[in-house]
Amino acid sequence: ITDRFDSLYKQADISVQVKNLLNERYAKDVSKKICSVMESMQKQGKFVGSKAPYGYLRDPMDKHHLVIDPEAAPIVRELFEMVAGGCTLHYAAVTMNDRGIPSPGRHNFDLGLVKSDKFKNSLWYQQTVRKILIDKTYLGWMIGGKYRSAFHRSGDKKSKAVPKEDWIIVENTHEPLIDRETFNKVQALAQQKSEQYFEKLGRFTHLEATENILKGLV
Repeated sequence: ITDRFDSLYKQADISVQVKNLLNERYAKDVSKKICSVMESMQKQGKFVGSKAPYGYLRDPMDKHHLVIDPEAAPIVRELFEMVAGGCTLHYAAVTMNDRGIPSPGRHNFDLGLVKSDKFKNSLWYQQTVRKILIDKTYLGWMIGGKYRSAFHRSGDKKSKAVPKEDWIIVENTHEPLIDRETFNKVQALAQQKSEQYFEKLGRFTHLEATENILKGLV
């Protein structure tokens, strides 16, 4: 309104066009500076996420440092011990639900870190357990740069996943919850089960493919 622009006529005063151009340049400049600061902090091993990983809390004295959550940390250790002892992810998730242990989403809701009611009664799932078991944060490492949003480069505001080899990893940034031997054992078991799963998938590849008799009917 103040720029005397009416989209009905799809013609803008030259001043509006110039202002839009300057605004976009300004937004890209801000994006570049923010990305630079974030990357610098990640390389220093500082936590820059919005919520601490399950099992940790933000240090009240330094929001970029993680401290152990006395309520959730024992659950993280137990999950690693269960799976390292041969339990499946499904069994671990069901056990947590049967014992009434709050899931990570429910735990954050109870702490007031998330407000959405969808987390109020959230449960443990296999994916929840898997996400915890592969997170090297529990080794005392800080993992950054998993996702990248660079409006100043591409003009796209959406975050995109970054290949693992390009992640920013800094060791010994906070107190670990899991020793490296246990962590590596869990990863080895997961790799073994994954290989067995894909091996089973090939059991019937020698058979001729036939058209589903229910195709087009169901």
